[in-house]
Amino acid sequence: MGDGGARLLPVRIVGEPPPAQSARRTPAPSSPAPRPCGVIEIELAAGVRVRVDEAVSVPALRRVLAVLRG
Repeated sequence: MGDGGARLLPVRIVGEPPPAQSARRTPAPSSPAPRPCGVIEIELAAGVRVRVDEAVSVPALRRVLAVLRG
């Protein structure tokens, strides 16, 4: 797929892990801030990423993607 065309990648949605069996809780390691719900990340050729949420204007997104594709 070296033509630089768009590709779809597989996505897997998983549920929450079961609670720990031990009664002792250890503090969770610091992690990045949670992503807001409804956010879609689109990765284009050359590693360009576009993140949009549910309020994105479809015509504006089309214009942005057209410019990024060249």
